[in-house]
Amino acid sequence: MQEQQQRPRKGSKTAVAVLIGVVVATLVAGGLVFVWQNGKIKDKDDALAAAQKQQASTQQQVDELTGKVSDLQGQLKKAQGQLRKTGHELNKETEKQQQTQRQVEELTGPSLPDGRYIVDIKSIDMAAGPPKTTFDVMQWFTGKAADKAAKQDGAESPVPNDYYIRNESNQLRTFDVDPGAPVSIVCWHRASVPDGKAITLAQLGAIFDGSANWQKCAQNSPYWLTVASDKITKIEAQYLP
Repeated sequence: MQEQQQRPRKGSKTAVAVLIGVVVATLVAGGLVFVWQNGKIKDKDDALAAAQKQQASTQQQVDELTGKVSDLQGQLKKAQGQLRKTGHELNKETEKQQQTQRQVEELTGPSLPDGRYIVDIKSIDMAAGPPKTTFDVMQWFTGKAADKAAKQDGAESPVPNDYYIRNESNQLRTFDVDPGAPVSIVCWHRASVPDGKAITLAQLGAIFDGSANWQKCAQNSPYWLTVASDKITKIEAQYLP
């Protein structure tokens, strides 16, 4: 009986072994959890440090860009000031040019687009350099247009001789004449030259200074002036039947 009581129980050993195994497993698991948690904490610290570094770098870039923007705003403000100054000077220069143009127009009359105009020549000044002519621009109509214009003006319509000249204003202009400009007239001494007679500008100047009947005829003839850049480049008398 006593020998049986002193034998170790097999079930007790097994329980102890299981208990030891559970303890060891618990310790191992705890260690693993500890290592895993430490790893996560380390990863978080690294990530936080990286984020802080990135934030510092980004802030530095923002500061640099802010400085550049400030510089550009300063340059823009300076440029705007210069532009206002330039605009003011340009306005002054424009006003000066307009005043000069008004003064020129007071002396010479308004400018004319390049083209060919029917005019009443008032004078030819050969003493000026270059020569100058003073004239009054008119309008020339023929055919049905002449009848219509005459009727509008209260003149005879249909018009005689199939032409009509309208003069809406007495505005005079004085333009330079090219000394070599071709000139033709239809009144020459006692003869009428419907097809035009070629003469020099100097001869035309002398005719406008004369008082003979044929010279007065030439003075009273309408003329076609060819204008280029407010300069007369050709003068042609218009024959009237």
